[in-house]
Amino acid sequence: MSNDNREKRHEGFFEIVDNAMNSLNITKKMFLFMIITAIVVPSSLLVGLTIAVEPSPESAKVMRQNLLLEQLKNGDISQEEYILEMELVKEMPMFVFGNGMIIHLTILGVALFWLAYGIKQWFVFTKWHKKYDAFKTKRQETDKMLDEEFQDEN
Repeated sequence: MSNDNREKRHEGFFEIVDNAMNSLNITKKMFLFMIITAIVVPSSLLVGLTIAVEPSPESAKVMRQNLLLEQLKNGDISQEEYILEMELVKEMPMFVFGNGMIIHLTILGVALFWLAYGIKQWFVFTKWHKKYDAFKTKRQETDKMLDEEFQDEN
């Protein structure tokens, strides 16, 4: 095999490696985008769901009071039951765990998972890139040394 063929094959291999590392750098940037969207999108979903679906604790109390008053008017509950329930409504906690909260926690869990995964991949790609940069530097030094050695022989 002649030296020209070896050089072409040698350059072809390094071109393939260079292209692979460039692709990994693009993927690394995609993971940065994924990290950002893992924070922004679920946050906006949580805010939107909270505004659109979840009533405020005060409005939940008012809705419960109206329901109790309607039940009292219809004769479904007695005056004593109404008074007892109204006392419970006044003591309702400000934070209520319900179906809306499950949705919020699910969205938050998925967001945290993707955030952690994206950060992990970011570090993996950064580590690979640093190793490749060190390899590339050593390769250039070796090529330069070999070029000087072969020029001295000729």
